[in-house]
Amino acid sequence: MTKTNKSHQLRRRYDPAPSQSAQASDKIEASGGPNEAVSISRDPSCTEHRHSHSVRMKARFIILLPLLLPLAGGQVYHWGPCPQPEVQPNFELQKYLGRWYEIEKLPSSFERGKCMETNYSMREDGTIKVVNTEQLKGKLKSVEGTAVVQDVNQPAKLGVSFSFFTPYSAYWILSTDYETSAAVYSCFDVLRIFHVEYAWILGRTRSLPEKTITAVRDIFIRSHIGIESMDPTDQEDCDLPPV
Repeated sequence: MTKTNKSHQLRRRYDPAPSQSAQASDKIEASGGPNEAVSISRDPSCTEHRHSHSVRMKARFIILLPLLLPLAGGQVYHWGPCPQPEVQPNFELQKYLGRWYEIEKLPSSFERGKCMETNYSMREDGTIKVVNTEQLKGKLKSVEGTAVVQDVNQPAKLGVSFSFFTPYSAYWILSTDYETSAAVYSCFDVLRIFHVEYAWILGRTRSLPEKTITAVRDIFIRSHIGIESMDPTDQEDCDLPPV
């Protein structure tokens, strides 16, 4: 073999030393001249780190699961993180303000009564006052919260909170004509392992024509949001005072 060929020849070999074999190291050596070796090692600590992270995530999920299941009881949940449906383009908040009545909804643990309605109004500080009212066991119950526009580029993506100590929850207006009906969606995920979905069909009146309800339902379907569990809200015999 000539010196020229020898200087350019590369040969691949596995180091037979037990310590190197255990680390599955590969070496490429240039023959001739000063030896130059490049080691390509698979560091077992990387695999161990990924495995350890996965174990920690599962452990957290197992610890939180007993606390989360009661909150998700009867609600709609799916594996994986929350989806990102399209929202109402060119949304005009001022037109959306006012009173909306709940026509249909996906199950939610925090809505147990009938005659659900919500009134939205602007505060001087630029936030939105949200007042939910329902009739439960013959009594009127109201709760006041705050809504904010979380993305000025997508004003239909609101965040709503009913406590100073809780973060804002998603309140996305997928579609509305402002005068008749609206399709609203909310979702939160738990460690990106599973997510809980909420959806509402709202109306400016206590009832809507079936044709209108079907059209709003189609909006959820096109957004790949399951509405099989959606139930009508009882809006009969409601005698609620102005909120």
